[in-house]
Amino acid sequence: MLFLFILYFSNFEGPGWTIKIEPVQYEYYIREPMWFVIEGINETGRELKSISKEGFIEFDDKYCGRAPDNTALFEIVQKMVKPGEEIIYPPKAIKRVSFTLGEICQDISKIGVPWAEERDEFYGMHKLCYVRKWKEFSRQSYKWEDKEQRFCTEFKITYPPEGEDRDFYNKYFKKRHLFDVTYLSESEKLEAVEEFPTSYYTGWILDNFYPLLTMYDFKYIIIELKKPIEERGFYKEKKEEYLRMKRDPKKAIKIYAKSAEKFQEKHKNHPLRALIYGAMAYEYINLGDKKKAIKYGKEALKLDFPQWYKYFNYDYTGDILSYNIENLRKLIEEIEKQKNIQ
Repeated sequence: MLFLFILYFSNFEGPGWTIKIEPVQYEYYIREPMWFVIEGINETGRELKSISKEGFIEFDDKYCGRAPDNTALFEIVQKMVKPGEEIIYPPKAIKRVSFTLGEICQDISKIGVPWAEERDEFYGMHKLCYVRKWKEFSRQSYKWEDKEQRFCTEFKITYPPEGEDRDFYNKYFKKRHLFDVTYLSESEKLEAVEEFPTSYYTGWILDNFYPLLTMYDFKYIIIELKKPIEERGFYKEKKEEYLRMKRDPKKAIKIYAKSAEKFQEKHKNHPLRALIYGAMAYEYINLGDKKKAIKYGKEALKLDFPQWYKYFNYDYTGDILSYNIENLRKLIEEIEKQKNIQ
């Protein structure tokens, strides 16, 4: 009886997901959104719970939080599981999760991240780990022993150099408790895009109009071109925000488009390069510039879109991203057929 007890419990948990964790960039300016991607493979031969429930994230060996299960809602919608039901992944399953450091490490005081104080020791190399701990019964000692798996990556945080990046940082972040540039208000984003068009920080907000491409089918966008600009999707979506800022949405979309041209010319490897081109295509469609809309739409379609980014990372199958790319492709094809746009 004792032998059966030991045999059963000695393998009750054991190792979990085999994890690969990587930063989207290996070097970040402070207050950039620091994105990380976790890919897990179930090589255990048994069913596993989600990555977020099986383990947690450590920043420089301090508990940070659990990786978000940002695909859970997608799995419910796809009827893989029912609401409230535990999501279980079979052997050989592959799961991808992405998140920002600020998203996971929200309790700054808990891990001692000196973002607010801007202490010098925060700059330099850091370690981020996915950690799983469990207890396992030892057949040698007949005791429960603590076990753990650790999968780690390193990345670097730097202070922006003198110039436009430092000026951007000083104006919008110094002595402010913001996790990253995407937390700026709409008015600050528009102001920053206009004032610092080629700052690396600006690249993280130049996709501001891209979500409208994910909201509307290409046929609807083509139909909208027959409407006055004040009745189109982008204008209605942004009207209240921009009027409250005393800015015209049409002028705002032009500022984004013109600034993005300058940004793309300088930064050839920004992680959101494809999205920025996609946003530019949509912006120039609404500005009535057929030539530039086609040009930048085709540039976007040449590039790899970021599956890890917030518009797509809830669907680890890639189907949503594929749909969005195809929607952009069809939109550009339809624009090419138009004699003119306005």
